[in-house]
Amino acid sequence: LVLNPKAYVIIGALFSQFLNSEGDPKRAVLVISALFTVNNLIAFIIWTVAGDWLSRLFSHPDKARLLNRGLSVMLLAVAIWLALGV
Repeated sequence: LVLNPKAYVIIGALFSQFLNSEGDPKRAVLVISALFTVNNLIAFIIWTVAGDWLSRLFSHPDKARLLNRGLSVMLLAVAIWLALGV
């Protein structure tokens, strides 16, 4: 967390968006933190399972080569799009 500036932005935006002056601020911080933690837990589990599935799917050299070609085409398309300023 210390070396991840995106985390600070997300946390700042989260609390500034959902904390208000009404009600108990300690309770609000607890609820927001709990929901954020559960959300991250679910997202990390999905990310881990998907990564494991993709690593098995593309473990064969031919399939890995196909994936690399597809990703390189997408990267080239994004570079062209950015260069053209679309």
